[in-house]
Amino acid sequence: MELILASKSPRRREILADMGVRFHVITEDVDESCPETSPERFVELIAAKKCAAVGDGVLIAHGFDPAGCIVLAADTVVETGGEILGKPHSEQEARSMLQKLSGKEHRVISGFSLRGPDRTGRVVSTSSHTVTTVSFCEISREDLDAYVRSREPYDKAGAYAIQGHGIYWVKGICGDFYNVVGLPFYDIARTLEKIYGIGFPGFGA
Repeated sequence: MELILASKSPRRREILADMGVRFHVITEDVDESCPETSPERFVELIAAKKCAAVGDGVLIAHGFDPAGCIVLAADTVVETGGEILGKPHSEQEARSMLQKLSGKEHRVISGFSLRGPDRTGRVVSTSSHTVTTVSFCEISREDLDAYVRSREPYDKAGAYAIQGHGIYWVKGICGDFYNVVGLPFYDIARTLEKIYGIGFPGFGA
């Protein structure tokens, strides 16, 4: 069974590679707008869109047999005070997001979607989400200025990378660290094992 990662994120690729997972990357552009809803439902919907976009025709065009593939997609946002923070598009946006996170707790929410043949050979689609709570210290003006001048914030939900210099502000974390990076590996691995019969090292399928 081939695992197809429907994501352009280098961090998601790095997580799977670091875990020793063999996978291929196929991505299709999707409309990432959704009706107003909860952050949890939002990330699930976007992940499902990304997963569905890599359909049978796309797999065949890339030389894969859909009957032998599991497609995985994900989407991550940061939520604070009921506000969803995606990726900043400017220094001003990055600064505003980080000021909202400074000295407070926030939630990192990743939705993931999987599609492929289950243990009986029936094609099944499933979506879920993982939540991790992160607590930040107060960010000094000097640190904030230096960080937003770097390139690190600009393709990260919430404008920071916990696996990068953003780790210096993290006072505490409750939940899956890899979820904050962008791919909740534990929950994905358990779902692959339970529904699709795919086991990674340490998992029993």
